[in-house]
Amino acid sequence: MNLGGFSWKRFVGISQLKSNISRSIGIPLTESGRMQKIGRMLTGGGLLGGILAAITAEAVEYAITAPDAVPDSPPDFLADSATIRCPGCGLENWHGAMICKKCFRPVG
Repeated sequence: MNLGGFSWKRFVGISQLKSNISRSIGIPLTESGRMQKIGRMLTGGGLLGGILAAITAEAVEYAITAPDAVPDSPPDFLADSATIRCPGCGLENWHGAMICKKCFRPVG
């Protein structure tokens, strides 16, 4: 029965007592409160999850764009350096390239 927002538990003081007990022992008395506390402990309050997502997104973006960022020819100061052939596809990679631009295998 709806009594217009009246709560006998709040009137008697049960809600305040439960709240005080929960704060003093540091453990929420409701199931949803306990789940939220566990979630905050695992994710560092949400900040850790956001940081990991940002780092992962940045790493994926780098992995996709990094091979294109390597120029086709070596810079002038490395022009005399020997080129290294990729063991997988045979493409000549100039000195300094760590990953083949064609097959993405490690070079050297």
